[in-house]
Amino acid sequence: MALLNQAVAFFNAGSRCAARLSISPTVMNSPMAPAVVCYAFAAELYLKLLHTIVLGSAEKIHGLADIFAALPSATRQQLSDCYELKNHKIEADIATVNSAFVDWRYLHEQAEAAVEPGILVAIARHRAGVIEAETGERTCFR
Repeated sequence: MALLNQAVAFFNAGSRCAARLSISPTVMNSPMAPAVVCYAFAAELYLKLLHTIVLGSAEKIHGLADIFAALPSATRQQLSDCYELKNHKIEADIATVNSAFVDWRYLHEQAEAAVEPGILVAIARHRAGVIEAETGERTCFR
C-alpha cells in the first residue's frame, strides 16, 4: 500500500520536526512550520486512503474538510464515533486545520497563522486506527 506508506512517512517526518531539540543547555528548538505541513499532508493522505478503501478511488481534492465531506455518511459517522480527542467534534477540528497544509507551507506570505498541531496528530492517528480496522494493515501507531 504505497499511499499508506507515504502517509506514515509524512507523519514520521512531522514527529521528527516537532521533537524539541537542545541547541544548547538553555535553548530548545522545534521547527513547527515543517511539522505542521508534514502532519497536515499525512492527514490528507490518510483521508484519501479511506476514500480508496471505501469508494475504490480517491478524489483529487485537497482541503481536509472537502475530503472528509466527500466520504460516505456512514464512514464520517464511524470516524466521529471513535475520535480520540474527547470533548471535540471531528468535523469542527477538521475545519480548524482545513488549510494548514497550504497556510503553513507558505507561512512567509501570512501576517500570522495559528494551528494546534495536536489536532493534526489526533486526526492522523485516528485515521490510521480506522484504516487498520478496515485493512488489517499495521500503521505503526499502536
